[in-house]
Amino acid sequence: SSKASSQILSVFGIPQISWASTNADLSNKASYPFYFRSVSPDSLVMKVLAGFIANLGFALANLVYFDASFQTGQSDDFRLAAESLPTLDVMTFKVPNSGAGGAAISEVNKLEVRKSLRAIQQTGCRVVVGVAINEEAFDLWSEADALGMVHSAGWMWFGADGISGGQIAGDLSRVDLFEGSIFIITSSQGPDFQKFADQWAADMPTTDVPEFTTMPICKDGIICQGEADFTGR
Repeated sequence: SSKASSQILSVFGIPQISWASTNADLSNKASYPFYFRSVSPDSLVMKVLAGFIANLGFALANLVYFDASFQTGQSDDFRLAAESLPTLDVMTFKVPNSGAGGAAISEVNKLEVRKSLRAIQQTGCRVVVGVAINEEAFDLWSEADALGMVHSAGWMWFGADGISGGQIAGDLSRVDLFEGSIFIITSSQGPDFQKFADQWAADMPTTDVPEFTTMPICKDGIICQGEADFTGR
């Protein structure tokens, strides 16, 4: 992980630049003095998500998350952001994680997930923030959908990491499960991107511009393989 590698690299004064690690703890320069990133930390992303929900006029939201480190960090960031808003209260539901990297939910843990989802039904609030990644996200949404909580009238689901290969697992029909859910992710190119590209060209004249700045993206987040309908530029 970025936390472990940065602590080792900092001993030797070697900087680390990440394009994907979003944990808010990594912003602590006392602990990670040589860590830098080009993606927004979860603390900022969750602040935007909480503000978005409040601006929609909702005064209450259910937060369901898995008790792994990454998901717990995101849920803590969302709760802190909501606490700073006078108009948004949060009811929290923690469910057991079934393995590293958002592993598929085990049959035993599905019982706990269903218990939490039924408890959410009893709150009378149909706004749900689901903090889950990869296969566990698909399983969470599937269990909720089976209880009539995803595509039924009045329910609104939010997430933080978007729909990626981990949730889809090579089956594009899975996208239908997430239809109507709202995810918040940072833009791949911010307003200062051109300044970055120009500085890169000046400082690194013998290297190509990083491929993620121009990598073509096709439908459903799949990297283009001869299908040039959408470049993402």
